[in-house]
Amino acid sequence: MPALHKSWSQVSLRRLAVAGAAWASLLTVAASPAPAQIVTGQGIAGVRIGDSMSKVTKVLGTPNSSPYTSHGEWQYSSPQKLGGFVGFRAGTEGHEHLTSGVTYIQTSSHQQRTAAGVGPGVAYSQFRRAYPGYRCDRMNGAGSGIRACWTKSRLHGQKVTTAFYFEGGPKVAFVVVAGQSYQLRAELAL
Repeated sequence: MPALHKSWSQVSLRRLAVAGAAWASLLTVAASPAPAQIVTGQGIAGVRIGDSMSKVTKVLGTPNSSPYTSHGEWQYSSPQKLGGFVGFRAGTEGHEHLTSGVTYIQTSSHQQRTAAGVGPGVAYSQFRRAYPGYRCDRMNGAGSGIRACWTKSRLHGQKVTTAFYFEGGPKVAFVVVAGQSYQLRAELAL
């Protein structure tokens, strides 16, 4: 009987050790930071500047708004998907046929973050620690309470601007990643 009890203890300890190792690996995976959803100079939520409409649909699914608006933008209101808009360049003014790829992506979702942990809802001080080289200025317009901080980069030879907007307070309100065909110049003192 003691031999049986001894082998049962050894088996139990072995099983316990294996179970403990499995739990430890699961906790390690769960504790790993999520991949950056805002990639400065490239895109947000897996959508990049220049992506086709079919690629956007594959990544984010069907938009909430009509895919062929005269403004050329699709809305994704779910914070888990984007919590914002994807814009396309329209072919001709007034026509509803869109022919180009993504020109901008905008999010106000608190679930979207850069690799440095910055996104909507993050304090200006945390933003400045993470991105000290970004240029910041008040937006044009009398009494505008909106501050924008931005940087420029290149993606596939195209100029891309990543802008963090602070609207009426000390926290990021929304983020825009925009290609050169999207006009941020009117909004920012560029």
